[in-house]
Amino acid sequence: SSLQGQNPWANQQTQPWYSGYYSQAAGNQQIFQQVQGWFYSIDTDRSGTLDMNELGAALKAANFSYKTPLLRKLMMSFDTDRNGHITVNEFVALWQFLNQMRASFQQFDRDRSGKLDWNELGQALAMNQFPLTQASLNGLMQRFDPNRTGGITMECYTDLTLTLGNLRSYFNYAAQNGKGKKGKDKKKKDKKDKKDKKKDKGSDDEGDSDDDKTKDKKKDKKKKDKGSADEADSDDDKKIGR
Repeated sequence: SSLQGQNPWANQQTQPWYSGYYSQAAGNQQIFQQVQGWFYSIDTDRSGTLDMNELGAALKAANFSYKTPLLRKLMMSFDTDRNGHITVNEFVALWQFLNQMRASFQQFDRDRSGKLDWNELGQALAMNQFPLTQASLNGLMQRFDPNRTGGITMECYTDLTLTLGNLRSYFNYAAQNGKGKKGKDKKKKDKKDKKDKKKDKGSDDEGDSDDDKTKDKKKDKKKKDKGSADEADSDDDKKIGR
C-alpha cells in the first residue's frame, strides 16, 4: 500500500474522480489502518487484491451490504486498471466514498423514513459536490425512482452518486484530452504553415532567378546585335575607303 496520506494517483495526468476520498481516509491514521485491516482480513492469500466476491465480504465486514448489480458497478468504478480486482488503495477510496454517502444520506433523511425525497436529495448531492439543476434532478427521478414512490433508498442513492462520479470522470478525461488534441493540431498547423511559407519563398527565389537569367539573355542579345551592327559599319567604311 501507499504511504499514509500519499495519493497513489497523484502523478497521473487524469486522476480518478474518487482519488480525493482516498486522501480523506488516509488523513486519519486510525481509520486508514482499520479500513486496511478489513481488506487484509479477506485477502487471506496476501495477493494484494480482492475479486468481486471477496470485495462483497470485505464491505460486509465494514457494515456495508449491497446487492450484486451495485456491487458489480462499484467493482467496475473503483477498479482503476480494469483487471477485475480491487487493490488496497482502491478499497480505501471505495470505503471512504461509501461512508461519506451513507453519512450524507442519514443527515438529510430527517424523518428517518429510509428514503430521501427529491428536495432532500438535491441538498445531499450539493453537499457532496454534485450540484444539479431541477431539470437534472427530474431526469434522475425517472431513472432511479421509476415507480414514482417520491424518494430513493440508501442503495439507490449510492448507485446514483456513483453514476454521477463516473460521469464526472468521463467529462474530465474528455476535456483534458480534447485540450491536448487541440494543442497538437495547432502545432501541426503551425508547422505546415511554416513549411508552406518556406516553399513559397523558394518559389519566389526561383522566379527571381529566372527573371535575372532572362534579363542577362536580353543583355547578351543586345550586345551581340550591337557587335553585328558595328561590324557592318566597319565593312561599309572599308568599302568607301577603297
